[in-house]
Amino acid sequence: MASIGSTAMEERVAEYVGERVGLGELAGSSAGVIRTVLLSWVRFAGAPEWSTGQVVEWVDQPAAANSRKSRLTKLRPFCQWLVANDVIVRDPTLRVRRGPTVEMPPRCLHGDDVAAILSHCCDERCRVAVLLMAHCGLRIGETVAINGADLDRRARSVEVRGKGGRGGVTRVMPVPGHVWRRLAGLAHDRGPVFRSELTGGRLTADRLRRLVTAAMVDAGVKSCAGDGVSPHSLRHTFAQDLLDGGADVRLVQTGLGHRSLRSTELYLRREPPGLREAMEQRRYVA
Repeated sequence: MASIGSTAMEERVAEYVGERVGLGELAGSSAGVIRTVLLSWVRFAGAPEWSTGQVVEWVDQPAAANSRKSRLTKLRPFCQWLVANDVIVRDPTLRVRRGPTVEMPPRCLHGDDVAAILSHCCDERCRVAVLLMAHCGLRIGETVAINGADLDRRARSVEVRGKGGRGGVTRVMPVPGHVWRRLAGLAHDRGPVFRSELTGGRLTADRLRRLVTAAMVDAGVKSCAGDGVSPHSLRHTFAQDLLDGGADVRLVQTGLGHRSLRSTELYLRREPPGLREAMEQRRYVA
């Protein structure tokens, strides 16, 4: 399936709304409202792969005109239409309820999985991107947006610019030493750190997503299109590792650049590591 950018996805919104109007399912005023809401989602989330966490973060944003239920009601049929037309491989709204809860936490990886992905990356750009997502919680779009000017070599930190549509504010993330050395090695000037091998310009988010996904498939971490594993899983792993290590949920929220604490609290719903093994050791015989 070919990757699709956010501009092309806006065209899909127009196509979807037009199709429903043509079928008599929408009137002019309703079509305008749905078009506005769906464009808001596309500009918030960027190009797919879209995740359940992104949906929750978007629907939980304060809005006078559109409630959580209303936004989800408009987004879900659009995502189903995109799946039916082979534009996206999975519906990110499937696990999101109309109420305030989400049925399942985000899919995370294990340390061995991350190591395997790194060993199957095709080049240094891919390896550094994986390290930044797994160790610093960056999104794909935030990763490719990094410029050499964003690196503070004295503090060994990077200024991360969250996408405006996501309500993401600029945040400064410390970078572990072993990751910093490789990141700094890619920064040859104040311009883009991640560059296209073809044009020399900034690497696109879609291209980086394909590189990381290929490494996941080659490593055996991702088995099929609908298995719930994507490059975004590396960001989930960063969050879960911090929480498992005892970090405060609000600290993790800051690191992820989440506007809504609810988005971060999804990670608290996972089965605590080691709990099942500890319970299995306690056996009562009847």
